[in-house]
Amino acid sequence: MKQIPNVDSAYVEDSKIIDYLLSSVNPRGRDKAAFFRRFGFSLQDWTVLRDALLEHARANEAEPLPPNSYGIKYTVTGPLCCPDGRMPRIRAVWIVDVGQSNARIVTVVPD
Repeated sequence: MKQIPNVDSAYVEDSKIIDYLLSSVNPRGRDKAAFFRRFGFSLQDWTVLRDALLEHARANEAEPLPPNSYGIKYTVTGPLCCPDGRMPRIRAVWIVDVGQSNARIVTVVPD
């Protein structure tokens, strides 16, 4: 199974979770926040979503996209383990920035 490079060193920035994926006030993130809340994720325990996304990257195959001036993006599609026990399919986009070796998450959407 092909994974994102250095998957065990991949990271999710705190602000990506707090200010975007779980933010009900961010115009670009509020629909995603509503999606994640339906499955038991919360802003109060935001590290649970971070850990679930990292596990999602380790457990599912990565598809590389063509390189661009920012780096190489990868899509990872598969089930996400949620606090309420359900496992919706999501598509996460990761990037290995130019000059870096560890992937960081860009966005997540329901699949």
